[in-house]
Amino acid sequence: MDYDSILSFVKKDKKVRNGVLHFIVLDALGKGNICDKVSYDLIKESLKILL
Repeated sequence: MDYDSILSFVKKDKKVRNGVLHFIVLDALGKGNICDKVSYDLIKESLKILL
């Protein structure tokens, strides 16, 4: 599967609001924060490294 195909699924995720993906990041067990500072370009670059 190519990166653009994966990103097309990510963009349809329930955590996308107004075109911005929101990640839930755990600081500790039971302590989560919402992070919306991750660009789709950064996700794509990360996928290139992982895949």
